[in-house]
Amino acid sequence: MAPEARLDLPTGSDVRQPVLDIGRLKEDTGHRPADDTERATTDHIAWLHAGNKR
Repeated sequence: MAPEARLDLPTGSDVRQPVLDIGRLKEDTGHRPADDTERATTDHIAWLHAGNKR
């Protein structure tokens, strides 16, 4: 930790922007993921448990 660190953080907002929302990507490019979030998360966790690094 660095207690002396000073960070300029943006002010908060009432507008929520979902981090995992790919709606705009779909709209702009037509991209459709091969897996849904649940499947992708399960596969990623299995990959990490197999000893792979992030």
